[in-house]
Amino acid sequence: MADVIKNLYSATISTTSTSTVYTVPDKKFSVVKSVFICNKSTSSCAVKLIIGGINVIYDHVIKAKDTLVINDLDIPIIQGETIQVSTTIANTVSITLVGFERDFTYDGVYPYFKSNLTSLATTLSSFVNVGSDYMVRKIILANFSANDVSVTLDIGSNRLMDAFKIKSKDTLIVPLYAFLAKSNSISGFASLSSSVSCGIVFEGWGQ
Repeated sequence: MADVIKNLYSATISTTSTSTVYTVPDKKFSVVKSVFICNKSTSSCAVKLIIGGINVIYDHVIKAKDTLVINDLDIPIIQGETIQVSTTIANTVSITLVGFERDFTYDGVYPYFKSNLTSLATTLSSFVNVGSDYMVRKIILANFSANDVSVTLDIGSNRLMDAFKIKSKDTLIVPLYAFLAKSNSISGFASLSSSVSCGIVFEGWGQ
């Protein structure tokens, strides 16, 4: 079946609690392509967005009457996985998530692999070791702490970033075409424990 391009969610967030706003239907997978978030309030508010367990936005403050747009997300989520949102002020923030749905099959044509580490260690540690050749397509680093944090990451033997500073409550989204060969790993560390989550999207064929 052809891709069904759609708004996966488009509404004003009605509660300050973390709420599930989209669940991938049975026998489908979805790819979230973009998000735009508008703060209609006269006050700043913090927003949280979690896609398939990956922290995309974590308590990031959006100023009054401001809009945040993130394109080229390309985050895959499979049947049963969810998108969750929250904001510190109810009924004032509108959010639209655009993507597509496609039939999910089990014959080896699903091209994605997703990894999510809830918190980087403070010493260099491997946290993804792949069993096949993959292309690293996206790395999403969310600083959920109250402090600025420096992050170092290696893809295989190649350094991607060295003590790169991510501000408090900010997210760094890195689009990539980086080859990671079978049995190689992604490793890294943060300057502060329990501070930065790391979501990674891989793409391969016939995995």
